[in-house]
Order: sequence, then C-alpha cells, then structure tokens
Amino acid sequence: MRKGNLEADLGQILLQFDIESVQLHQLSAKSNVKTRFEPGDNVYAIMQTPKGRTLTSLRWGFHVLKPWTLYTAKIETASLKLTWRESYNTRRCIVPFTTAYAHDLPIEIPNRIMAVAGIYNTDGSAVSILTTESTGELVALKPRQPVVVPEELWPEWLDPTITNPDSFRDRLLRDAPLLHSAF
Repeated sequence: MRKGNLEADLGQILLQFDIESVQLHQLSAKSNVKTRFEPGDNVYAIMQTPKGRTLTSLRWGFHVLKPWTLYTAKIETASLKLTWRESYNTRRCIVPFTTAYAHDLPIEIPNRIMAVAGIYNTDGSAVSILTTESTGELVALKPRQPVVVPEELWPEWLDPTITNPDSFRDRLLRDAPLLHSAF
C-alpha cells in the first residue's frame, strides 16, 4: 500500500467509529475533512485510551534503522517478528481510509469508510498498516491488500488488554468486508 485517501465529513468519522475523545491540534471546525496521504505523512488513527475510543494522528511508517522506514507489516507474521510483536500484541489501532492504493490501483469498499488495521509504536507517534494476501477480484491485480477490521471486531482489535490477537486473527480475516478495485 503506497497511498490513501480519506474523504469524509468529520461528523461521519466521529459517529461511525463512536469516537469519545479527539486529540488532534490540526482538527478545525471544518465540516468536510479531505485528506490524501502517503507514507511519511500524518494519518488519522483510532485507538483505545483511558478516555475511551480516541481519534488522533500518527506518522505513517516505523523508523527501524536509518535509513529504513517500514510502512506495512504482514498480519500473518506480525506476532513472530521482533519489529512488530509488541505493537501487534498491545498497540493496535484503526486507520480510516475511503480509498487505499497499491501499485496505483485504487481499492475501496463502495460508500464506506474502511477500518484499516494498524499497529503503532511505543511512544504513539508512528503507525504501520497491516496487510494480508489479496482476496476476491484483487487476487488478479496484486498480491497483498490492507486488513480491514469488521465492525463487530473493533472492540477486540482496539483493546490493549487482549495481548494475543492471533486468537481472533482467523475470524478477523474471514469476516472482513470484501474490498473492490475502483479501477
């Protein structure tokens, strides 16, 4: 995944994701938030905090070693890799997208904001997007796609006290909404 869009009314984002707290300095009273972003840019992220479900912003990409930055992680191996393990086990978030792009091919769920699975770093400043093997019509177009968290799994996905997300990973992948190419 190399870029994304989030084109939605701010009220729709707050309502769809049942946001209880907003921790963004750059949010204004504008009724329409239109964001186009690439790795290295700030993206919106939804996480569970002591204040409840919180909308914040994080930089897209973990700085691992200079000059390497990792923008995506494979969900199939996130619990096994030292780079991702702790974040995958305790620091999960949702990154809202309306369109994601891989190899310049647009991917979407028509007429919905996608709840893309993310994991964030120790200080809460950066996020990486989780990917999985492509399904449906995307198989012929590209090998991987973002993991979309089904709404019924949002509470489990965001809960930092659940330290073994592999216990519901199969259900997460099986129940995820089908993505479509907008190409």
